[in-house]
Amino acid sequence: MAEKGDSYMYFHICVRGNAYQSMFLEQEDIYHAIDLLGIFGREYDVIIVAYDFLSNHFHLIVKAKDPTPFMHAFRISYSRYFNFKYKSIGCVGNRSFVCVVIKSNEQLVKKLIYVLRNSTRHGAEEHPYSDPFNSAKYYFQKERGVDLGKGYYPVKKGYMLPYTSKVVPADFMINKFGHIYPPCFLDVLEAEQWLGSYQEAMEKLSTPTEEEELENDSRNSSRYPYKDIEISEIILKMIAPKTIQQLNDNEKLQIALTIKRKYKVAIRQLSRILGIPESSLRRMLKWSLSAPKY
Repeated sequence: MAEKGDSYMYFHICVRGNAYQSMFLEQEDIYHAIDLLGIFGREYDVIIVAYDFLSNHFHLIVKAKDPTPFMHAFRISYSRYFNFKYKSIGCVGNRSFVCVVIKSNEQLVKKLIYVLRNSTRHGAEEHPYSDPFNSAKYYFQKERGVDLGKGYYPVKKGYMLPYTSKVVPADFMINKFGHIYPPCFLDVLEAEQWLGSYQEAMEKLSTPTEEEELENDSRNSSRYPYKDIEISEIILKMIAPKTIQQLNDNEKLQIALTIKRKYKVAIRQLSRILGIPESSLRRMLKWSLSAPKY
């Protein structure tokens, strides 16, 4: 299946937040994680075919001999970034992660669509192309009449990725914010090959799968207009210079009450963002909202 020989295989990888908590609190966090894919993919000879990031988990389709060293380095680097930025400690996300070997062409296409439609399936986006943290928009640019490479320029020699000691490869391109242009490391042609023609790809990316039709995630999530990352950014501005990780339980409850009264958000969203078990947060909010006022 893979160009580099039989020793290279395709893998579907998924990493989730501890107890489904948010791993990314600001958009910048996801952009940094995508940069890390490019840096460590090149270092560990791992080809990134597709990705999609949400606030509390992400999916990858990669081509490699063994993606474990790549994932280990990637996750250590992101955890260091997150812990430095938000003044926390420990591994960000579950220590273990899902890594499934893709054994057939049919399975590869199915997994590719699953990953690219992930944010749509969860109701976070209406279409994969509207998702800023989805690799889908970088495929078939010519057919769509777009050039997403505008605003990127060749990296200067020796330029290091912020928050790391890693030098960005000389053939990569970056924008004014220092973020890498994903097609520099994405195997765009590989993804396009498996998606078929542009028309076939659009149909696959725009049509809910049978599995999606059986799920309620999209219907439930669509009732809430704010994405997790939008709410977490609002909270971070409210509590600055503190971070969410520095708040005690009572402070988190007060923040939850304020946000719930002001914005149309789900308790499940607040649970993910604030790091409080959903059942506990429901009890706390129910008591606080029903408590008599003196």
